[in-house]
Amino acid sequence: MNSSMSAPVKTTVCVERHHQLMAKYYVPDLGGNSTSDSPLAFILDRLDTNNALPSEDKQYLRDKGLFDLHHFVKELEAHGKPDFSVLRSKFEHERKLSIRNNLRSKYGLEYDEHGHMDKLIHIIARIEQGIRFTDADVVWLTDRNYFTPCLKHEFHRLEAIFCSQNFASNGNPWEAVNASSHFRKANMPSDGLNIATRVDMVQHKDKHLKSAICTTMGGSKRDLGKFDEALICAHDAHAHDPKSFHPCTLFGALHYQLGNYSLGDEWFQKAVERGAKSGSIDAELRSIFRQAEKNKKEELRHHLLKIDPVRYSWVNRTQNTPTRVGQKP
Repeated sequence: MNSSMSAPVKTTVCVERHHQLMAKYYVPDLGGNSTSDSPLAFILDRLDTNNALPSEDKQYLRDKGLFDLHHFVKELEAHGKPDFSVLRSKFEHERKLSIRNNLRSKYGLEYDEHGHMDKLIHIIARIEQGIRFTDADVVWLTDRNYFTPCLKHEFHRLEAIFCSQNFASNGNPWEAVNASSHFRKANMPSDGLNIATRVDMVQHKDKHLKSAICTTMGGSKRDLGKFDEALICAHDAHAHDPKSFHPCTLFGALHYQLGNYSLGDEWFQKAVERGAKSGSIDAELRSIFRQAEKNKKEELRHHLLKIDPVRYSWVNRTQNTPTRVGQKP
């Protein structure tokens, strides 16, 4: 080989080393400008090797908007000692900002204009770790209209897990009832049905407990679209405790979903006579109306307006303007 021949020009930096240097110098992803064969890859390699850069490399950093890295290089060349805090502070700020934005998006929260974002993120961060909401959290979120559907889902999911663990450890059947209820509210009816069926109905003599178990099983089956089975559960629940309004409410909801509106009204009335709040009945009807198919929705609208056009005027609001998160409705 001719000794006068130049050594081959290096055309790429080892991919693994390049990734290490990107992380070491807190360089963000610049797409095609930050691949292992890009000019930036060789600049980082030279910087890490020589603790200095030629003027054209520093100009490249400025041109690409890497001003913090450019400042870092100048300080390094001036003092001979790297000060990574120059790079880390902005990176940490942007990282935290990105985490906040992702969490807000995940839980359906708009940007807060009332100075509550720090507390919101603190609550959400604990939820992300699987830590249950405190009572104070729920009150605070509710009072400020921050309790979004996503946050409510997580609240009920975590409560369901907590109650399930209690049931597994102490065998208290009411823990299973509570777990099943929370699973349903978290839109996890199969889990709710599963834990309710673990209670030995033969072992327990408390009729109120048996009614509650049958009711939550019926509710779970209703959520799963197993209406005939749910009706059987409602019947059993009512037989165990005829004075409880919960089986009556379940009967009413099931008959409404099956299109038996008059029969549903009779059971809802029985529920009110046994202590159910009219507001909870209305909330049930709203939920049924919202989930109904178009033709069923028209039937239901006609039926409710015929009963009370004032009380059920909400059926005519086909388009509701959502309340802005963080503001009172």
